[in-house]
Amino acid sequence: MECLNRCGSMLEVFYNDVEIDVCPVCIGVWLDDTELAEIVRSPERSWPPGVVEHVLEVTGKMGIPSAEFDRELDCPQCSKILDPVNYQANSGIITNTCQNGHGVWLDHGELAKVQIYMEHWRKITRGA
Repeated sequence: MECLNRCGSMLEVFYNDVEIDVCPVCIGVWLDDTELAEIVRSPERSWPPGVVEHVLEVTGKMGIPSAEFDRELDCPQCSKILDPVNYQANSGIITNTCQNGHGVWLDHGELAKVQIYMEHWRKITRGA
């Protein structure tokens, strides 16, 4: 598979026991349709407190920055332009999602942000 940012070939790697595609140049990640949900459901990483605090400071924002609409990333399966989506509607983490449900593109660091954000909210809803 080729990188959506046109960096070259992506590598298939395992992340939390899920096989994902990662660009070794831009560190962007392509996740097929259900892979993000699988990763979020089975957190296996521990995050240093400073990293968690930083992510929680920069997340929790509504809307989508206008610059995100200028990107034209094509779905590797159907070639349609991916839609910018604010993950969980209010996380402030902008993913690029296939409108046909083929998958999602995450820029460098966004996968970790999604995990930290979801683990934080899971703890809050469980009263931990």
